[in-house]
Amino acid sequence: MDSEGSRLAQQPQPVNESASDVLDLRVVAPLALTALVGMMNGFAIGPLLPNMSRDLDISVPVLGQVATFTYFMTAIGGVLVGPLAGHYGQRRTIIFGLLITLVSALGTALAVGFGSMLVARLIGGVGGSISSGVTLGVAGSRFTGDARRRALSLITATIAAGVVVAAPLLTTVAAVSSWRFAFGFVAVLALFALGFFVLGVRGPRSRTTSNAPSLSGIRDAYLPLLRDRTMVALFCASTLQAIAWVGPFTYLGALLADRYGFSTQAVGLAYVAVGGGFFTGSLLGGGRLGGAPPRLLYALSTLTVTLLWALMLIVTIGSVQTILALACLTVVGGIGRVCLTTILANESPAGPATTMVLNSSMMTLGAALGSLIGGVLISVGGYSALGLGLPVFGLVAAALIWQPRPPAAMAPVGRGKAPTS
Repeated sequence: MDSEGSRLAQQPQPVNESASDVLDLRVVAPLALTALVGMMNGFAIGPLLPNMSRDLDISVPVLGQVATFTYFMTAIGGVLVGPLAGHYGQRRTIIFGLLITLVSALGTALAVGFGSMLVARLIGGVGGSISSGVTLGVAGSRFTGDARRRALSLITATIAAGVVVAAPLLTTVAAVSSWRFAFGFVAVLALFALGFFVLGVRGPRSRTTSNAPSLSGIRDAYLPLLRDRTMVALFCASTLQAIAWVGPFTYLGALLADRYGFSTQAVGLAYVAVGGGFFTGSLLGGGRLGGAPPRLLYALSTLTVTLLWALMLIVTIGSVQTILALACLTVVGGIGRVCLTTILANESPAGPATTMVLNSSMMTLGAALGSLIGGVLISVGGYSALGLGLPVFGLVAAALIWQPRPPAAMAPVGRGKAPTS
C-alpha cells in the first residue's frame, strides 16, 4: 500500500486528542446531536408517508422509492466520506453535513412533486452518510475499551431517544398543519445543531492528510477490510440484515394506517414504541449485557428481529399486539446494533473509523434494497408478501455472523493500538 493509502486507511482521526479510555461527554454530546438530526431528516418520511402520498397524489409504493434512492445516495456517499473527512478534517466535514441536512429538510418542505422531492432527499442522503458514518467513526477512534463501547452506545441511544420524541412531535405538527411544517421543524433543529457543534467542538481545523484523496487512495483505504474474509462476512451480514428489517420501516406508517386505520398522530405514537425499544436495547447493549459474547448476541438479535417482522407482516395480530411486537423488535435490534459496532471497532484491521464508515454504507445499501424489494412485494402481494420475502435475508445474515475472528488477529486493534498496513 502506498503512503497515501496507508494514511487514508486509518481515517477519520479523533476530533481532539489521542484515543482515551475515559468517556468525554464534551465530545460525545455534539456527535450524538449530529447523528440525531441526520436520523430525523431521513426517518421523518416514514411516519409522514401517508400524508405526503395524499398531498402529492403519489402512491405509497412509488413515493417509497424516494427513500430507496436516498438510501443509495447515503451508501455511495458513505464510502467516499471517510477519506474525504481525513483530508478536509472531521470538523469541517460534520459542519458541511449539517448544512446540507438543513438544505434537504427545507427542500423537502417546499417540494411540489416527485422530482423536487427526490432532489431534496438525495441531498439529505449525503448528509446522512456524514451523520451516521463520521460520528460513529470519530467515537470509535477517540475512545478505547469500555469507554468506546459506552460512547457508541450513547450515540445509538440518543438516536433512538430522538425517535421517541420526534415521531409524535412531527406527526402532531403534520396533523395540526401539514407534513411540510414538520420538515420545517427538522430544518430548525439542524440549524440549532450546527450552532451547538461549531461552538462546542473547538477541535483542530487542519487537514489530516496533505495530499488530496485520489480514486486509488480511496480504494486503498478499504483494501485491508475487503481482503479480510471475516470482515467481508460481517459487512455482508449488515447489508442482509438491513434488507430484512430496516427496509420494512419505510412502509411501517402505511402498514399501520392501511391495516389498522391508525391516524397520523396514532402512527407517531407507534413510533414512540420503536424509539423507546431501540433506546432501551442500545443502553442494554452498552451495559452489563454488552459483556456477553457480542457475536452470539448479534446473531440471536438478527434471528429474533427477523421472526418478529415476519409475524407482524404476515399475521394480523391486533393493534396492541403489533405495538408490543414493535417494542420487542427494536429492543433486540438496539442490542444487536451496539454488538455490531463493538465487533467492528475491536476487530477491524484498518482502524475503527474507516470500518464504521464502510459498515454504515453497507447497512444503508441494505436499507435501500429492502425499500426497493419491499415496494415491489407490496405491489405484488401486499404486506404478507413483504413478510414472506424479506426475512429470508435475515436468516442468511445470522448464518454469516457467527465466524469468530482468531484472537491474535483482533488483539492489536482491541487494545487501541494503531493498525498496521
